[in-house]
Amino acid sequence: MVGVAPLLPFDAHTEPSGEYLETLLGRYDDNVWSADRVFASIEKGLEARGLLDRGYLVLTADHGEEFWDHHGWGHGNSLYEELVRVPLIFHGRGAAPRRVTSIARLIDVAPTLASLAGIDPPEGTAGINLLPVIFGEREETGIDFAYAELHRTRGKEAEMFLRSDGEKVIHVRSGGNEVVYLFNVLSDPAERNDLSPTEPERTAERLGELEEMMRRAREGRDEGAASTLDPVTEKRLRALGYMK
Repeated sequence: MVGVAPLLPFDAHTEPSGEYLETLLGRYDDNVWSADRVFASIEKGLEARGLLDRGYLVLTADHGEEFWDHHGWGHGNSLYEELVRVPLIFHGRGAAPRRVTSIARLIDVAPTLASLAGIDPPEGTAGINLLPVIFGEREETGIDFAYAELHRTRGKEAEMFLRSDGEKVIHVRSGGNEVVYLFNVLSDPAERNDLSPTEPERTAERLGELEEMMRRAREGRDEGAASTLDPVTEKRLRALGYMK
């Protein structure tokens, strides 16, 4: 990797050998298998105690991992699907067992949990309540878009805007350089076919939507409710790199 805060596509990486990549993928699969066993044991324990009759089990993640899918490693270096598409599973009384393909976001988890607890979400909370979909009252979430951003040191930034029709724009900036990608993740889930060279007008439209979302996100940060952290939580966030 080049620099302390790599950002694709501007920072170079060393291509791994096939054997090394296979080893890393095998270790990752082992971790997934281990996590699956732990999750199953938690579920069985809750069911044995009758807690799932009045409670819910939620599984999700804050990011995925990339293994040279787009010439990068780990996470925090780009906004491709292998990093931003994560599981979101609700299990408990009344939850309809099915897979929903429409967009859901991590910002929707908090208002959904608040609704399950019978309370209002805190003022200024973003996202929507997903319970109508979880309980099978609605087929789709009705969410039209998802937004994500990535900010690194030395002016390295990236944002993405995903529409419900599958079109996804990624805007990456590093110093004086910038690049824009356009994909359709429904027809091209691996994001191999960048449409921006052949669809400049659509790319410009999607980039405009992304910039509007960025403006709204900045306004939300400015207008959000003030909060305080206890020393233990602050220490943990600093150790994870979420605070400086």
